[in-house]
Amino acid sequence: MLSRDLLIVFVLLFVCFNTKGQLRSGYIITNSGEKVACQIINRDWTYCPEQIKIKVSDSEVKVFEAKDVKEIGIDSSIIYISRQVKIDLSSSNTKSLSNSRNPDFIEKTVFLKVLISGKASLYNYRKPNLDKFFFSHNEKEIKPLIYKKYNVRMTIKENNYFKQQLKQTFSDEEKVKINFDKLDYTQKDLEDIFIKYNSISAPDQMQYIQERKPWTYNLTVRTGMRYVTTNIRNNQYFNEDLKSRISFRIGAELQVTPSFWHRRWSLTLEPTYSHFKTVAASEDRSISLKYSVLEFPVLIRYKMWKNKHSNLYINAGLGTDFKYNTNLTFGATNEMDITIAPYFIGGLGYSHKKFSSELRISSSKNILASYTYWETKLNITEFVIGYKIL
Repeated sequence: MLSRDLLIVFVLLFVCFNTKGQLRSGYIITNSGEKVACQIINRDWTYCPEQIKIKVSDSEVKVFEAKDVKEIGIDSSIIYISRQVKIDLSSSNTKSLSNSRNPDFIEKTVFLKVLISGKASLYNYRKPNLDKFFFSHNEKEIKPLIYKKYNVRMTIKENNYFKQQLKQTFSDEEKVKINFDKLDYTQKDLEDIFIKYNSISAPDQMQYIQERKPWTYNLTVRTGMRYVTTNIRNNQYFNEDLKSRISFRIGAELQVTPSFWHRRWSLTLEPTYSHFKTVAASEDRSISLKYSVLEFPVLIRYKMWKNKHSNLYINAGLGTDFKYNTNLTFGATNEMDITIAPYFIGGLGYSHKKFSSELRISSSKNILASYTYWETKLNITEFVIGYKIL
C-alpha cells in the first residue's frame, strides 16, 4: 500500500532529523589559561553557540558559556574564542532595515569562530539572519568589520566601511595587491584577501582553521545479494506467489556531502544493475518472470554517529528503474507489458575507512500497474557491501 510506504519513509526522515548529537574530541582553555582535553557533546556548528556541553562522566555534563572559557577546540577543525566585542545586531531583513547608516553596536561576550589565524586574523559570528565578521592585526584588539544595509526613503543603501578598514590594515605590505572596490562582505571574499595578505606578509604564522571545500565527493563500488519475492494476483480469480530468488546486484555510488551541518547529511546517486528469473511456485501454473533493470536510486543519507574513520548512517529516498530484456509470460506466448514506476527506499548502514555495508529495503513494485484488474508485489531486501575508490 502506498500509504504504508509513505509512513515508512516519513518515520525514517523523522528519525534522521531527531537523532541526537554524539561526542567529539576537543579541548577548552579556561580563563586561567589551562588547556583541558575533553569530550564535547556534538551539535550543529553552523551557528556560533551560546554555550557548550562537556561530558565529565557517564552521569555528569558541565555547561560552559562564553564568559566561562577563553577558547574551545573541536576535532582540530573548529575553534571558537571567547571575547567581549562590539556587535551590530541591526536586522539585515529588507523589511526591517534601520534608517541609520551607523551600526547599532552593543558590547557582548560571545564565541567567535576562527576562520584564519595569522598576522591578520579573521573571525565570524553567525546566527540565524545575522552574519558578522571581525578581524585583528598583530594580535591586537579584535574589531568588527563594519557593513550595514539601511533604508533611506524606501531606497536600500549599504555602509561598506569594512573596505576602508582592511585597506588601512593591509597598507603595511606593499606587495599585496587587492581590488577593494570589488570586495563583497562574504566569507569567501574575506578569506581570500586574508589568505593573500598572510601568505605574503607572514606565511609561517598563517593557519587555516577549517577546510574551505564547500563539498566533498566519494565514489564507491557496491555489490551485494538480494532476496526477491513476487506475488501476482487478479482481482477476479487469480493469486499466485512466484518462487523467491536470491540474486546479484552491482553498482557504483556517488556521494556528495556539503560542508555545513558538520558533514552529516549527504546526497547519493547509485546506478545499479540487477537481474533475476523466477517461475510460479506451484507446478500447475506456467508463469515466468525475467527481470533485468538498471536502477537509479537517489537517496538522502544522515550519519547518526560518526568519528574520524567510521560512521553509522541511515538512508531514505526514491528510486526508478530502466528495464532491459524484462518480461512476464503466462504460458508459452502470452506476454504482459511491464510498467516501471518510482518506489521508496530505506536503509541502515555502517562504514569504516574504505569499506561499507548496508541493509536496504524498498517498497513493493507493481509491474502490472497498466492493467486494471492485475497487481503485482515485487519486494526486494538486499545486503550491500562497498569499497570506496575515490
